[in-house]
Amino acid sequence: MKETCTSSFLVLNTLKFKDHFIIVKGLTKDKGVKSFIVNRKQKIFVKYLQPLQWLEIAYVDSEEGLCKLQNIEILYHYQFEGDRFIKNTVLMFLNEVLDKTISKEAYFDEALFSFIFSQIQFLDQTLNSKYIANFSAWFLYQLTYFLGIQPNTENYSLSNCYFNLKQGTYQSNYNDTLILDKSLSLLWYKVGTSASNLSLFPEINYKERQALTAALIQYFQYHQDSIKEIKSYSILKTLFE
Repeated sequence: MKETCTSSFLVLNTLKFKDHFIIVKGLTKDKGVKSFIVNRKQKIFVKYLQPLQWLEIAYVDSEEGLCKLQNIEILYHYQFEGDRFIKNTVLMFLNEVLDKTISKEAYFDEALFSFIFSQIQFLDQTLNSKYIANFSAWFLYQLTYFLGIQPNTENYSLSNCYFNLKQGTYQSNYNDTLILDKSLSLLWYKVGTSASNLSLFPEINYKERQALTAALIQYFQYHQDSIKEIKSYSILKTLFE
């Protein structure tokens, strides 16, 4: 007899399957990434199964294939305090990053689930424009710790001041397109030393924020095979000018 489970659940993506079904992939708090098959006639289920929706679910588990949902309840209702369009754009970007970095079967990290849940709630509720503007870059840097690809900033010095995106560490010479220039390398270091607290994020302007975010995406591309392109970034970078 297959196990019946309950868990908090973050929807990562949905895909139409044949004429009457959708496949839903997301992150459970207790068992990592799971995929479910849902009949499209279950309209209440389909309504709730939207990217970055937070749910409480009951399901029949399957270690070999698709799981079957039995019940769904909303875990968190988005409030969209402040500018709804800006926050939706940031969430769309985060959803694409999360889907491409953690959307693998059997991936499990309860601390990662809690981090995503708490920080997306914070983004949803904050009215601080500086926090909102810097959130995407800060979130990406934080995510490197949970994925085990965190940059090494401990060897930064005045002579060792160029960050190598591929190697994930600092070096003394600027000799490759994969090396950040001195000013961006310094910003990368400042972000790394204050990464655990968004309120300590360095003061940066629009151009610096875009350069940092682009460098972080490039860093993920070198250290995560599943990331080839983040399409939503083209929309995100039009904000906060």
